[in-house]
This record gives sequence, C-alpha cells and structure tokens, in this order.
Amino acid sequence: MLSTQHLRAGMTSSKIRWAMLTALLALLLRTPLSWLMEFLPVREDPALYYALLSLRELLAWGLPALLLRPWKSPVYPPAQRWLAPCAGAFLMGVVAQGALMTVTARWAQWLGLELSRMLMPANGAQWLLAVLALVVVPAAAEEAFFRGGLLTALSERAAPWAAAGLSTALFALMHGSLAGLPAHLAASLFCTLCMMRWGYLRFSVSFHLGYNAAALLLAGWSGSPTLSLALGILLASWALAVAGGISWYGSSQRMARRDRLLCALLLLASTTLYLPDLLS
Repeated sequence: MLSTQHLRAGMTSSKIRWAMLTALLALLLRTPLSWLMEFLPVREDPALYYALLSLRELLAWGLPALLLRPWKSPVYPPAQRWLAPCAGAFLMGVVAQGALMTVTARWAQWLGLELSRMLMPANGAQWLLAVLALVVVPAAAEEAFFRGGLLTALSERAAPWAAAGLSTALFALMHGSLAGLPAHLAASLFCTLCMMRWGYLRFSVSFHLGYNAAALLLAGWSGSPTLSLALGILLASWALAVAGGISWYGSSQRMARRDRLLCALLLLASTTLYLPDLLS
C-alpha cells in the first residue's frame, strides 16, 4: 500500500506537469496572437490597439491561469495584514520602473536594438483603455499565471530557490523582448519575492500594478543614471530584506525526472521568441 507521503508526492508531481503543459499552451497562444497584432493596422487606432492588447493578455495568460486554479500553496504562510504590504509593494513597483529605465536604455543601446515605443492615448476614453490594457489586465493575468499557477505548483516539490528561479526566468523569457530582458528578470524576481513572502497574489499584483503604471506615466523618459543608481540601491535593500524575512516551509526534495525535462523544454521553447532579434 502506498504511503500518504508517496501519494502526495505523486499528486504534486502531476500538478507540476500540468503547470508546465499549461505554460506551453500559453506560449503557443501568445505567438500567433502577437503575429496577428503585427499584421493588423492597430497602430492607427489606439482604442483598437488597447482592446486587442487586453484580449491577447487574457487569452495568452488569463485563460491558462484559470486552468491552474486554485492559486495558493501550503508552502507559503498567508499574510494576516494586507493593506500596508500592498501599498508598499505598489510603491516599490514604481521605484523598480524608475530604477530599471536607465538600465533598459543602456542595455538596448549596447545591443544595437531599438526600444519599442508605447502608443500613447489621445483622449479620456483611450486613457481608460490604456490603463486597462497596459496596467491592470497584464498585472492580474500574468501574476495569476506565473505566480499563482507556476510558482505555487513548483514550490510544493522543488527547492524554494529552484521554484523561484524557474518562475522568474519563464516570466521574463515569455515576454519575448531582448531589449527588455534585464528589466523583466528584475521585475519578475520582485513579484516572486512578494508571493513567497506574503502568500497571496494580491501582493505580487500590487507590485506589478505599480511597475506598469510607472511605465505608462513615464513613457518617453529614458531615465537618469544618478536617480536609477539611488533607486536601485533602495530596491536591492528591499529585496534583501524581503528575502531575509521569508520563512521556507517548502520541501527541498528533487522533482521527478520527467518534470525536470518538461521545465527544460519550456525554457528552451521560450528562447525561440528571441530568434527574430538575434537573426536581424
């Protein structure tokens, strides 16, 4: 007769497998949706552009995230308070955007890449659609998928830093932006720390909201090296404090071999999004 521990390990392994396969589905959905937006004349109509952008986020990340519910893990202790941590996470998201803007500009310049320009709204209705498409929908859908789905599944079987590293890397890679890769890695890490520290999606979503909101408000500003350095020190100090305060309740046992192979396949598949930039 199988022990309770073996049964739980088998169920958790199945959950990881399901999370990886769902991530592959999200990757398959994202690519044709992005191609469709490139072919349609959406840049001439900001309202249509924002509407399609929201739809792409919901289909690529929101729909797969629904398949990974519930978005919770027994590994992370749930927070008792939420208002102050959420406000703090939002402000740190704003700080992160300000700190990383200069890094992104210098990185793109070094690689000889041109940063994509954000299509700015022209009236109140377009601003509302822009906030939904560029701030709210991505924060909710992406966090539900990467932190609520992938991270919580991985955390029950993999070592804590392995789960954090995989979730962080997949979030950054699946954005498919070589110019924005360092910023996406950093932002993803902070969202992961928020989830691991407080145990609820609302905290990583708050950070993501602040990060996206600052990007929209600061569009067109390339950043300041001095300000970015100061904000970067503040951000690094916050990350170290949060990481130091995390209580690790997770198991450090190894994942099953097939689960590790699926993780490797997913990471490899994500890198194909960068072929256009690398071959151009």
